[in-house]
Amino acid sequence: DTSVTGVQTCALPIWLSENEVKRLVDTINESDNKKVVLLNCLSAYPAPLNEFNFRRIARIEKEYNILSGLSDHSTDSYAALISIAFGAKVIEKHVTLTESDNIADKSFSMSILEFEKYCKLIREAEESLHSDSFESQESEQSNLILKRSIVASENIKTGDVFSKDNITIKRPNIGLEPHFYDFMLGRVANYNYQKGEGISKKEI
Repeated sequence: DTSVTGVQTCALPIWLSENEVKRLVDTINESDNKKVVLLNCLSAYPAPLNEFNFRRIARIEKEYNILSGLSDHSTDSYAALISIAFGAKVIEKHVTLTESDNIADKSFSMSILEFEKYCKLIREAEESLHSDSFESQESEQSNLILKRSIVASENIKTGDVFSKDNITIKRPNIGLEPHFYDFMLGRVANYNYQKGEGISKKEI
């Protein structure tokens, strides 16, 4: 199929052998049209989730340097969301315009309302993959106070030595990070602390 964008898609049924896939890719590479997407396709109607072999999506792009996606004959959104996680760039889905449509693919087609939700979930899935950073996210900021930190378990005066008897690790997050605990043991306090007060980052 060639859409109005000129991008050609080819669905790969489960029964294609690896050699057949390679021959198909060679044919694509020899053609003038380089705007091609290979779709992972399970030719079962409806298609069971556990037989999709989703890892093929990433493999197609890695081995053949061609964009990959999913031809989705399932009855819900799970196949599409899993495919997005494996790098799918195009999702093909059957849609019925009305409940009264008498069409051969109705058993695995979505209504317009279902398709709207389907697309929304796909966009949210794409957005969730935007970064591999370990930095805390905006929604987590209000909960950072719930993390543990190093606090005074007894009153501490300037010049006292930090020990297991006067500092501990507990919630809330009002002092040094827990991984500094062993580092602090045996060091001299530069500030006064009341019991329950967080140990200042200035101590390090």
